[in-house]
Amino acid sequence: MGHDHGGAISSTSTSAAAFAGDASSTEPWSERVRSLTRLGRHREALAIFRHGDPSPPPHALALPAAVISCAALSLPGGVAQIHALAAKRGLLPSADAYLLSALLSSYSPA
Repeated sequence: MGHDHGGAISSTSTSAAAFAGDASSTEPWSERVRSLTRLGRHREALAIFRHGDPSPPPHALALPAAVISCAALSLPGGVAQIHALAAKRGLLPSADAYLLSALLSSYSPA
């Protein structure tokens, strides 16, 4: 993802980087994104999403979690990047309801 400080996903704390690179964790990185989002640890979730192993691509459920984290942190540029990634991968408009719901919620006024 980008380094645009106007709302795009950017690097976060070293603790997130350490968590992302935790060799002892057996949890797939995409599942860690989901877990951290559920815990409200949005910056860490996005750091893992940003630095996760690109092969295989993020699990479909990591995308909505990343959208939720971007929305929680008021990062509309990050939401737009994930939206574009989902479209590029052919996940839209036929995406699952979870991704569509996360996108719709993030674009809706508070």
